[in-house]
This record gives sequence, C-alpha cells and structure tokens, in this order.
Amino acid sequence: MLFTQSIFWIFFTLVFIALQANRIFYKNVLLQNIIILISSYIFYSYWDYRFLFLIIFCTIQTFYFGRKIDLFRINAKLYLFTSISINILILAVFKYFNFFYEELVVLIDNIGFNLNSSSLNLILPVGISFYVFQSLTYVIDIYKKDIRYEKDIIKYSTFVAFFPQLVAGPIERAGNLLPQFSKIQSPSVSGAWYGIKLIIFGLFLKVVIADNLSGVVDGIFSNYSSLNGGVLALGAIYFSAQIYGDFCGYSTIAIGVAKLIGFDLMINFKTPYLSTSIQDFWRRWHISLSSFFRDYVFIPLGGSRTSSFKVSRNILITFTISGIWHGANWTFMVWGFLNGLGLIIQKYLHIFDFPILSKFRFFLGWFFTMYTVAHLWIFFRSESIMDAIYYILRMYSNLEIPNMYRTPIIFVFFMFIIDMFIYRSDNLKKELSQIPLFNYILLSAIFSLYLGYALLSNNDQAFIYFQF
Repeated sequence: MLFTQSIFWIFFTLVFIALQANRIFYKNVLLQNIIILISSYIFYSYWDYRFLFLIIFCTIQTFYFGRKIDLFRINAKLYLFTSISINILILAVFKYFNFFYEELVVLIDNIGFNLNSSSLNLILPVGISFYVFQSLTYVIDIYKKDIRYEKDIIKYSTFVAFFPQLVAGPIERAGNLLPQFSKIQSPSVSGAWYGIKLIIFGLFLKVVIADNLSGVVDGIFSNYSSLNGGVLALGAIYFSAQIYGDFCGYSTIAIGVAKLIGFDLMINFKTPYLSTSIQDFWRRWHISLSSFFRDYVFIPLGGSRTSSFKVSRNILITFTISGIWHGANWTFMVWGFLNGLGLIIQKYLHIFDFPILSKFRFFLGWFFTMYTVAHLWIFFRSESIMDAIYYILRMYSNLEIPNMYRTPIIFVFFMFIIDMFIYRSDNLKKELSQIPLFNYILLSAIFSLYLGYALLSNNDQAFIYFQF
C-alpha cells in the first residue's frame, strides 16, 4: 500500500473518520490506540501478511525485556543484551543470510571445494530495519534510565507499528512518540494545514522528481560501459536527486499523514543538498537514522571526547555500520566507510582555511560536499564495488559534453527549487510569503503538477528505502 496509490488514501480516510468519531463521541484513549494498531497491522499485511508475526514478536519481546530492565536493575545488562541480540538476529537472518551464504559458496568454490549453492531464499520483510531499530531504542533508553517501561502493551504495540512511519521511518524514539498515545489526539486547524502542505510537497518530490528520474537512472547505470563520461556524470547527479526525492518524499508524506491525525513525528530531512560540509550533510540527511547511530554507536564508542585518532576510528566504525544497515551488499559497506572517511578529511584538514580560499569558504564547502556526495551515491546505486569503480573511471577517462539524457536536468532544477522553498519556510512550518494568495497559488501549482504527472504516468513505483 503505497502513499502514491488511491487505495492508501481510501484506507487513511476510513482511519481518519474512525479516529474522529472516537474523539467526538467516545473520547476513549484505549479505543483510539486499538483503531490505530489494527489499522497499522492491516497496512503492513497489505504488503505481506506472513511477516506480521515478526512485528508482533519484536513488540512482545522488547515489551517484556523493557519491563525486566526497569524493575530488576541487578540483571539489567543481561536483559538488555538478550533483547538486542534477538532483534539483531532477526535482522541478520532475514536481511543478510542469503547474501553471506552466497558469498560463502563463492569463497569455498574458489578454494576448490563444492558446496550446495541452494539457499533458503528468504524474502526481505518490508521495513524490517526500521521497526527493529525503533523497538531497540525503547529497551536501550530504559536501560539508560531516559524513560520508564510502558505498562500498557496496546499503547506500546501501537508505537512500534504506527502505520505512517512503519516501513521507512522516521525512526522514532520511545520518549517522543510513545507518550503521544496516552491521550486523545486532536489535530488543530494549523496542524492539519501543515500536514496537507507536507503531503503535497512529499508527493511532488516522489512522483514528479524521483519517479521521472528513476527510468533515466536505471538506463544510465545499466549501460554505463557504453556511455560517455558526461552522461555518467549526469547519471550521478540524477540519482542524487532521485534518492532525495524518493526518501525525503516518503518521510515528508509520513509526517504529514501523522499530523492530520494529531501526532508529531520528527523531521527527517532539512535541505541536505544545501549543506556546506559532510558533517553538515549528515545532520540534515535521514536525521532519525543519523541520530540513532550517533547516540547508540558513536557516543558509546567514545564519541568525540577523546584523541583525534580514536575520534576518526569511531567515525569510521559508525559510518561503516550505517552502510551495512542499508543493505546486504559490499557496496553499502564501502559507501558508509567512504562517507566516514570524507567527514574525517573535511573535519581535520581545514582545507578552506587558507587565506586565499577563506573568502569563498561557503561556496567551496558546498561544492566539495555535493561533489563528494554525488560520487559516493555511485557506490550506493551500483550492483558491485567494481561496477562503481569502473563507472567513476569511465566518467573521467571519457569526459565529454553529454549528447543525450540532458532533458531530465529540469527535474534536478525542480528539486533545488523545492529545497529552497522548504529552507525558506523552515520545513514548511511558516508560510513562504506574507501574501496569503501567493501561498495558495504556489501550493495549488505544485499539487496540479503532481496530479498531472500521476495521471499521465499511471505507474506506482515503490519507494527505494522499502528494500532496507
């Protein structure tokens, strides 16, 4: 059930009506949470009902161990370790088993032995990385004494399975989202208007920008060996815009949908392509995941309050793990490692502090960041590490003015325009102009463009991050 499909909006309308009926007539918090929980399970079952048991199992085990950690502090570390191990094991089996089994088969074949190459071919449950990490924050935060355990399993289950952000985030902390299920949520007029704006901008990012660039990117990356370097450079730029439009589009719609029923989710993107450093980029890109790895990996490793060598080590470990989280392919691990390496280089070399460069620090910082990010996205998008390396080598060895695939650059232009709108309005929380008519005209134009492309394409494409 995609946000871009009419079936979702029919589903959401029914959920909205049920919640408002409860708010007006019954005012029952338990009934509100039951409606949301059942709706969330229906939403997830639409993808594949067979994996609903995984969410329920993760919910029950973290609920149980969260209580144990809070009430029996003497064994809290053991309970925490057990709960984390169970969640990581689930993630490892369903997300990484096939990949590592196939790698093992190749390795054993290379040393002269034969191994049965058939594997379990486990299907990757949609959104598993997101709800596993979200439930992990609950037990870890209880162990850190940041929150108390939740006594109501319905409320906790609703927190884990909350349908707007269930399959692709943002990854919410229990301390932020869980308390919101303790009262009847009533969307305000201003909150509903904010939610509508977010949904319209999110749909535009997904349908107009990401989906239009999708086929172009597929064509370039599939045939990179026969294209000139200029086209390959465009391919890197197009994918940078596609993945932003796709993922930011999903998060923006999710936040807007939650807002329409009275819930507040954290902002997941803050105009990352206006960043002036790698560090700044990761403060703005996929903020919920970046903050997760900062708080639960980087800081426990020692954070930045240690020697420069150890800080660099901590950064590389954190970003490499983050890369592995994204998928079962060596390309993701390399992508994460290189992001960490780029952050270290920019953090410690101070390359723009020379007097001759300092006057242009903002522009040079932005250019270096975008240049680096676009190249690293090549590793993220490629099928293998060697494909990524050959792609980059060919891009520079055969760099010519592109003679094809030039028209889609308009969608990159649209992306930057939208980014500027979002930046100027502080993530759409403020109006873009003091003239109300201008705001309505702009929003109507964006929505009309979305509808036009949606009706013409008639092609519902899944969001990229559903595979993670």
